[in-house]
Amino acid sequence: MKRIVIDPGHGGWDPGAIAVDGVPECQFTWQLSKALGDYLVGRYQVEVVYTHEGPDTALADNQVDELRRRAAVANKIEADLLFSIHHDNTGGRSVRGGSLWIWRQVQGSGLGWAGAKGNHTDPKSYPVAQAIVGPIRDALADLGVPWRWWGDPDGIACADFYLLECTRGPAILFEAFHGSNADDVAAARRPEFVPTLARAIGDALATALDLPARVQPGPFADVPADHWAADAIARAKTLGLMAGHPDGTFGLGQPLKREEAAVLAIQLRDRILADILAALNK
Repeated sequence: MKRIVIDPGHGGWDPGAIAVDGVPECQFTWQLSKALGDYLVGRYQVEVVYTHEGPDTALADNQVDELRRRAAVANKIEADLLFSIHHDNTGGRSVRGGSLWIWRQVQGSGLGWAGAKGNHTDPKSYPVAQAIVGPIRDALADLGVPWRWWGDPDGIACADFYLLECTRGPAILFEAFHGSNADDVAAARRPEFVPTLARAIGDALATALDLPARVQPGPFADVPADHWAADAIARAKTLGLMAGHPDGTFGLGQPLKREEAAVLAIQLRDRILADILAALNK
């Protein structure tokens, strides 16, 4: 079984960038990381390991050791991929977009970023990045977040990121949006953003790494056929009592809103009355 290490960027003493709405980066990175991990293990035959557990945790008390230890998590188990999740923040309010990064060795000092084609020095990660960048880019566009192309035909960027350098196997860093841009942040805070993006990333990774499916899909995209409530959810859908979200998901684990309860009650009443009338007319 293949192994994917998911790295929720920042955490503990390092909150990461603070978005324009005041939310620290580590809160978002853990949310998306957990959604991605849950989706992968629920849908595919894969082992998922996190570099750390939760936005309040870290592995060291300084950045260099922190990044080394996170890479060591993947190196120790010889992971098939380390996928590090972040959101960007240049401080520029007009800058927007997501991006996907692999390692590039830069001579001298400075970060030195560029488009990956013809510039990267990481042949193990480049094919994976090429395979996943399109679906992720498309998912972000549908969610209202543009892509930063960096002059690369596929939209893959490369830089001398220390985490990517320290990881022996394939390693990719993903910036989901720009935290200094109000439009990007507004898109990222919509309830459908994280689950939709997690599914797009998960399916792209499954294709790139040839992960076998675990179960057949259930009544909704986020409800596996072996989920304990799958049959009840499918029947409620068939009877017209409950409907999913526009993106094809049911929304497992989400609380029932009062307005949703009102709609459900009326739909249930109408269904009961229809069944009674049908029985009387036989």
